[in-house]
Amino acid sequence: MKKNLSILLSFLFLCGFIFGCAGVKQTKKTINRDSIAGTKEIQKGITWYRKGCFTRAYFHFTKANELYTAADSLIGAAISLNNMGNVYRIQGEAAQALLFYDEALDLFATAGDTANQVQALSNKAAALIATGQFNEAEKALKDASAFQKKSTSSYIPLLINKGVLHTKKMEFEEAEKVLKSALRKADPSNSSEFAAINFAMGNLKLAFAKTNEAEQYFLTALKADKTTGYYKGMADGLFALGEIANEMGEYAKASGFLKRSAKIYALIGDRNNSAMALGLLLITAEKSGEKVILTELMIQKWLSGKALESPCE
Repeated sequence: MKKNLSILLSFLFLCGFIFGCAGVKQTKKTINRDSIAGTKEIQKGITWYRKGCFTRAYFHFTKANELYTAADSLIGAAISLNNMGNVYRIQGEAAQALLFYDEALDLFATAGDTANQVQALSNKAAALIATGQFNEAEKALKDASAFQKKSTSSYIPLLINKGVLHTKKMEFEEAEKVLKSALRKADPSNSSEFAAINFAMGNLKLAFAKTNEAEQYFLTALKADKTTGYYKGMADGLFALGEIANEMGEYAKASGFLKRSAKIYALIGDRNNSAMALGLLLITAEKSGEKVILTELMIQKWLSGKALESPCE
């Protein structure tokens, strides 16, 4: 799941808002100081988030929220809450993420910020999809689309989430139509966005049982994630490719992908996904006759905090 664009847009929008704060002279200086510091923390959080280092990203988003809350910056507080929700969601805690999205949406509504409401509603829809609440997700997407109509540009993550929802509901033709539309409207130079669309298309093709096409989409997503250095996305793509190779009986090929996936997960401290990738690797390695003891030892070392050069340090 890739949310970097929505976070970055929130940050850019906020930059223009901060320096327009009003109040008496001394209070204005204090509020601006807190708001500017909050913006710096958001930017630091974005940097870590874009690498897939979510614990560090959450630390900075939390600091930003505290600074914005102290300055009574509704939009700033809402943006940080939205980003905190993204961290929870991408780490598999979608139910917890919903609490942050709802709070952010209340603040955006109070501030009359429809642009960021689109982002938060799209993110909320993704969390609802992850928790199996498809009807609620559809409502959130419709609400986001209603706000989006006021804008002249497309919000690509909204289209991606619509495609994902259709895929989950087994409405495959509609899903393909929406995701192809997202591909046409997306800027290929925006690697994060491009990777997210291709990953969603890969999952859709798997649902169609079109493994060869799915593989190409996942390879494209992997290449795009490498361009931005999004380690979590790289590991996700490699795992998906490993699953496909395993299903096709290409066990040595699957083991190669899964080794790389499990190692990257371990290096960014993602224990659950590293264990999942390693578990499948042990199965494919047994079938291919490959030895993976060194991979196991390296993963154990990195997860115990003994990596000499972790991407998230």
